[in-house]
Amino acid sequence: MCVWHKLSGSSPGRKKTRSDQNLARLARPLVSNKETFSKCVLPGGDIDVYAYERGCRNFADHVMEGMCIGGRLMAVTTHANVEKLRESLANYELTTGMPAGRSLRALYHWEAKQKMHEPGGVIADPSAAMGVLWCRHGLQTWINFFELSMAHADPQDCGVLMEEAIEASHGELVGWWSRQTVALACKTMGPWEELAQTVGPSRADTELDAKAWCRVVTEVIVALKALQKECDYEDQRCSS
Repeated sequence: MCVWHKLSGSSPGRKKTRSDQNLARLARPLVSNKETFSKCVLPGGDIDVYAYERGCRNFADHVMEGMCIGGRLMAVTTHANVEKLRESLANYELTTGMPAGRSLRALYHWEAKQKMHEPGGVIADPSAAMGVLWCRHGLQTWINFFELSMAHADPQDCGVLMEEAIEASHGELVGWWSRQTVALACKTMGPWEELAQTVGPSRADTELDAKAWCRVVTEVIVALKALQKECDYEDQRCSS
């Protein structure tokens, strides 16, 4: 079963060093991840593409990876989708001879000029639009999962809750094979009381962190949905 391990100790009166602060951030990764996502939304409804990429990658590495096989499987998927975004950024720079900058809207407009996508929300894969979309679905799933887990006072099977979270987020887009694979992997997640301690010193601390994280990431998702709709990049096709 997954458990949280104390990362550092402290002696009374000892001044905290930068190393201590970094260890504390790793011990409660939702706190630092929230700070990263809080930098995503730009004026005019744009998204800071680098903050979003960094937030998704760090969430996969420091939160999902600790949540048993189910979480690790989702981390692999997140990294694959982040790589689609990074690849598009690299192609933008090679094509234009200049960095893409922070604007996800500008990157989307560049992809449109490449005639990569089709009308009606049919977006190319791989592309930044596809990578961002499926990272967004993943973030919404985790918001749903945290909220479902925190709503139950008694120990709950987190595998069942994760399946409910996926269904509420984008269940109509999940194909049979993906659904079966995730369901099998999530059987290892165990009760929330124990799983919560993989990303914090206690269930209470993790729930406090998760509530704040959910508020910030929800704002990012709202902005992303509006931007995807603006660019006609809300692909509704089912995955495999």
